[in-house]
Amino acid sequence: KAPKVEIRNNVIRNKRNRGILIQSRDVVVENNTFSNIVHGAIMLIADDVQFFESLAPQDVVIRNNKFIRNSIGTQFGDIDAFVWTNDGNGEIGAIKNITIENNFFGESYNTAISMRRVTDFEIRGNAFYKSGLKNILPESNGAVYVEKSENILLEKNECVADTDTEFKSIIVNGKLSGTAIVLKDNAGMELDSGAVLEALNATKVAAGA
Repeated sequence: KAPKVEIRNNVIRNKRNRGILIQSRDVVVENNTFSNIVHGAIMLIADDVQFFESLAPQDVVIRNNKFIRNSIGTQFGDIDAFVWTNDGNGEIGAIKNITIENNFFGESYNTAISMRRVTDFEIRGNAFYKSGLKNILPESNGAVYVEKSENILLEKNECVADTDTEFKSIIVNGKLSGTAIVLKDNAGMELDSGAVLEALNATKVAAGA
C-alpha cells in the first residue's frame, strides 16, 4: 500500500539536486517555499525501464507554495512530471490526477511547469512571473511545457513575461490531440503559434490500470 504523504509549511532552499522527489500517491504539498534549488523544486517521475524505484505518482495536490529562482541546472521545470523511457515514447497515463493550484512561480531559470507523457492535470489559479530567465533551450523559455500528454486544464492562471527573452507562455513539443490542452480564463497565457494539435503518437494506459 502506498503511503499517504503531507508536506506542509517548510522552507526548502539552496539544494544541489531536487527539492522533493514524489513517487507515491495521495500526496499534498502545501504552503512551502522552494528557493535556489538547482534541479527544480518538485519532481514527479514514473519509471519501469531503469530504476524500478516506486509507484507512479497519482492523486497529488501542489497548492499555495512559492517557487523562487529554481532550476538553473535543468532545462525542465520547477515542477517536472514525466515518464522515464529509453526512447521517449512511453505510455501516457502512468502519472495522472495532479492538481497544481494557487502557487507563485517567481523568476524560474527555466520552465515553471513541465509535463511529459502525463494525463489529467489541473493547473489553476497560479501566478507565473518572468519564467525562463536562463533560456538555455527553446523548450525552457516559457511558463508551461507540454509534450505527449493529454487532458491538461489551464484555468485562471496569470503570466507576466520576461520581455528580454523570446518568451512563450505555453510551449508544445511535438504533436498533441485537439483535446490535449484546455485553456480557460487565463491572463497572459496562450499556445505557442507553432503548436501542432493533431493525432498524438503514443499509447494511453488502459482505464483502471
